[in-house]
Amino acid sequence: MGTKQRILVVEDEEALVVGLQYALGREGYEVVVARDGAEALQRLRTTAADLVLLDVMLPKMSGFDVLAQLRREGRTLPVVMLTSKNQEIDKIQGLDLGADDYVTKPFSLGELLARVRAQLRRGAAQEDEPDHLVLGPAAIDLRGMREELERMPWIAHAEVRRVWPDQIDVRLEEQLPIARWGDEALLNNQSQAFAPQELDNYQHLPQLSGPKRAQPKVMQQYQMLSQLLRPMGFTVVGLQLRERGSWFLSA
Repeated sequence: MGTKQRILVVEDEEALVVGLQYALGREGYEVVVARDGAEALQRLRTTAADLVLLDVMLPKMSGFDVLAQLRREGRTLPVVMLTSKNQEIDKIQGLDLGADDYVTKPFSLGELLARVRAQLRRGAAQEDEPDHLVLGPAAIDLRGMREELERMPWIAHAEVRRVWPDQIDVRLEEQLPIARWGDEALLNNQSQAFAPQELDNYQHLPQLSGPKRAQPKVMQQYQMLSQLLRPMGFTVVGLQLRERGSWFLSA
């Protein structure tokens, strides 16, 4: 009998936790549960998991924050986001941060299990991919090339794989910017700034500004305010951190 694949369920709704434990266990998976974001990170640092089912609205840390921290640590395990939200911007934010899939509550249990199986198959296939392409005396590090590409702030995801003994296929998914930094650059979800050739094409994005060293702080405040104000029908169009530490909000 083979080793069971382990799934970490990060969810604070007890009824849903019980249902997922039963359904996943019946499918033959080992299920580990965390009920807030901080506990999820702690479990992942001490227990290996093959996939994470991650709720967005969690105590202590949001699912977005947990996902961002996992990707900053270089963790590439599949993450499927669970949320009661259906706004497109929330799905975009999760996918930009590195989520592999997104399921909106209430969801079909059959669909969720199918998505779990698909992500686990994809992860197994990637593990089987060769890490190097050998060309005579030279060798190309395919995994290193992918990691180098994904460190570029305008690249959300890169796939580098061998398609022939002497050929590789490179596919890039562009990182969608979510805000402007002044009139000089764009920011992605990880507070990385980059300047596209046509900055004027992004005038519709919220404008953030402040001391350059405070970019991550301003982005974090913008994301928090957006989550608070969106249910009330407000959209943040501008946020400025002033020199003396005060904030100026436009909504």
